[in-house]
Amino acid sequence: MSANEGFGLTPLEAEAFGAIPIAPSIPVFQETLGNCVYWVPVKPNDYELWRYGFLNLHLYHYDPKAMIEIADNARWTEGQARECMLNASKYYYKDVYKRFHELI
Repeated sequence: MSANEGFGLTPLEAEAFGAIPIAPSIPVFQETLGNCVYWVPVKPNDYELWRYGFLNLHLYHYDPKAMIEIADNARWTEGQARECMLNASKYYYKDVYKRFHELI
């Protein structure tokens, strides 16, 4: 699980293979993962700001016990796998490029 994704590619890759990601409930994941995810709660203002040159990274805090409990209780169905793969397909790079090219 990564708390500092710029786009959320790692969980989308999991979705593309029919896996249901476990991810912190942060804006980048909420935007891209849709309903196909097991959310680990985080407090929006509970983070550390790390600075690397011109980059500002928000390292969100979450309860690792909650993450383990969510993983232990996660249930996978074929229908969920299909939903995950369909959601991930919206972000397939060739289709995204094509839509971007049409806009410009």
